[in-house]
Amino acid sequence: MDNLLFGVSLTTSFLAGVLALFAPCCITFLFPSYLGTIFKENRKVMFYTIVFALGIASVLIPVALGFRFFISFFDEFHREIYYLGAVFLIFMGIMTVKPVFKMPQLFHFNMSLNKKVNVGSVFWLGVMSGLTSSCCAPVLFAAVTLTTLAPSLFQAIIVSIAYVLGIVFPLFILSLGYESATLKISGENRQKFHDSLTIIGSSIFIITGVLIAIFTYFDKIQMYQMEGYSKALRGYIFQFGKYFQNSVVDILIFGIIVFIFYKLLKKHI
Repeated sequence: MDNLLFGVSLTTSFLAGVLALFAPCCITFLFPSYLGTIFKENRKVMFYTIVFALGIASVLIPVALGFRFFISFFDEFHREIYYLGAVFLIFMGIMTVKPVFKMPQLFHFNMSLNKKVNVGSVFWLGVMSGLTSSCCAPVLFAAVTLTTLAPSLFQAIIVSIAYVLGIVFPLFILSLGYESATLKISGENRQKFHDSLTIIGSSIFIITGVLIAIFTYFDKIQMYQMEGYSKALRGYIFQFGKYFQNSVVDILIFGIIVFIFYKLLKKHI
């Protein structure tokens, strides 16, 4: 599966990320977190999807690059990370309907975009989703497989970015559909719809947090429980990568994916 430029296909890395998102132990936390986030507001959904994705990337990219330390860390503190994630989700659920205090801003954003959603809270929710996703063996080991094939640190960073882009890409597609649907609602119905979605988002946070805590307590969420999925994903990476051994073809196809991504973002932000 050698790619002359990156050691591994960027297109394959992207598609491997898409598959990794749907690993049961990964989507258990990440997907409800994202749904709760977008249900909090019906405007600027794409903007907050980017913030959420940046939070995920801030964890998964370093994980992919420093795999030896992180594998042992996530293996040892797997339960604690999921308990922390459960508490954070419940906290976010409460904050959605009754803000106790204002979450700190990590970066300066124009808050006129949406005063009811705090960018810092969305970013940290992405960070927590990245942490819990890294406890999922298919996500972690697929990232390790990809980055270890890259011949240099810089190339490994590019490969890991392609992988993370694949993980968050389905979320961007979902946000497009959600944003388009909510824009069709106007007037008094828009406020009622918004209030209903706020309650739904809060419920998703709280219920998911409680369930994750319960499942973790009874050892129903374990790092290596999806080893079969992990092996299948790694096998897919090697098999599919054979079709992209030509660096020019690989970069061309991945460039098209990035271009489509860019056009979607430019149109909806």
